[in-house]
Amino acid sequence: MSIYKFKNKELLQHAFSYGTPKFAQLEWVGDNVLKLVQGDWCIAQISPHLSRPRDLNIIRDRIQSNKYLADMCDQIGWTEQIICQHHEKNSKTKAGVFEAVFGAVYKDSGNDIEECRKLWNTLYVICTVHKPYI
Repeated sequence: MSIYKFKNKELLQHAFSYGTPKFAQLEWVGDNVLKLVQGDWCIAQISPHLSRPRDLNIIRDRIQSNKYLADMCDQIGWTEQIICQHHEKNSKTKAGVFEAVFGAVYKDSGNDIEECRKLWNTLYVICTVHKPYI
């Protein structure tokens, strides 16, 4: 397992600066990247074990929910790193930061979706070892 190492540390700082314009851009990119990565992960890891295709939607919706991403953010220690003025650190805030980090990885890696896949796989394993979600 490996965790991504940033070349441009400013991108990572922006990902944790909730509510700023640069954060919003990274969150938007990360939301879309994460949906692709999670969808592919569901097909590869979960789909072969399901008897009903609609169960895949249930699992995908669960791992894309704000609560799920916020729980992961808490477990990996990112919540303490969030900088937010005029906002509380609720599930929406934490999920937004989680997505923004994926946006930052995507941008920093030169739009390499594989780096985002590696990060998701690593974080998912770290989090499910401590608290299984599925």
